Amino acid sequence: MAADAVESTSELPPGYGPEVTIRFVPEYSLKHPLWFWFGHPALADLQLPADLAERLHRWAAYWDDTFHWDDGWPVGTPETWWVEEEDYLPRDVTTALGSDFVIEVGDRYLHSTSGPSSPTSATALHALINAETNERQQIRADIAAGARYDAVAGDTSYQQGLAARQPEERPDR
Repeated sequence: MAADAVESTSELPPGYGPEVTIRFVPEYSLKHPLWFWFGHPALADLQLPADLAERLHRWAAYWDDTFHWDDGWPVGTPETWWVEEEDYLPRDVTTALGSDFVIEVGDRYLHSTSGPSSPTSATALHALINAETNERQQIRADIAAGARYDAVAGDTSYQQGLAARQPEERPDR
């Protein structure tokens, strides 16, 4: 199905890999619903048009403030504007970023058939992807050359936690 230079398919379109697939999913305490293979960058880093960034923020904030993880939506919600934005926002992000990216929304994929309506946003996202790819390649090369890295989740080092639990098995460095 094609309209407004955006196509919707039930399968990932050929030629799009995980590095250019953006998941559209709200999550508690996050400022926007856009997820990338490398994480969840700030909206400012994506350099989306201000009105689109504000709509993403408002949509995510309403979900965060209203939806309950155990009970779902309170009676009478979500508001009509939120449901409509759930349809429009992924399409508008697709249009802004252009044909280099695909948006995954539930069980469908949206991709543009034209260039970005916001070349600045597309360029910023390419730069983020390239920086992340380069950093991961550098880490792989360092490890191949014998470097050691601690696995870290949040502020907790796996290596330190393992050492605290099993001090007698800690390898000497």
